[in-house]
Amino acid sequence: YFFSSPKMALDIMEMSIEDIKRFISELRLSGLYECIVLDTDFDLRDKGMFLLAQSNRVIMVNDGSQIANIKTMAACRAISAIEQEKNVSILSRMNLLYNKFSNQTSEMLEQLDLHVIGGIPKFKHATAYQIMQEIISRGVFEELLLQMR
Repeated sequence: YFFSSPKMALDIMEMSIEDIKRFISELRLSGLYECIVLDTDFDLRDKGMFLLAQSNRVIMVNDGSQIANIKTMAACRAISAIEQEKNVSILSRMNLLYNKFSNQTSEMLEQLDLHVIGGIPKFKHATAYQIMQEIISRGVFEELLLQMR
């Protein structure tokens, strides 16, 4: 099941940590879902850290561009500092997925100790169905599901 985005982005932004806890708890207790996926912006404030701490797995998405790689390395350094300060473990649960990766303009990060799930290339002039078929044929979904368990 997929919950669509709210009509107003402020609805989500106004959720308190208690609201988020209750929402996730209700989803877990319902027993209807094997896996709960939250697609969020990277955030190291209280709500973002709460979500990272509650997650079994964290999938960072990066296109392999120079700027994206710099941001990913900075994010990992910040998380490492927070881990030491708050005595939590997050980086060990983090994985990297390359999306819209181009052999001509993208580069994989070698200096990070993150498990790489795989890569999805840029698709030009393809339908959503064609893109999904290509992603399925590359085994990216299977790897994602393995990492979420």
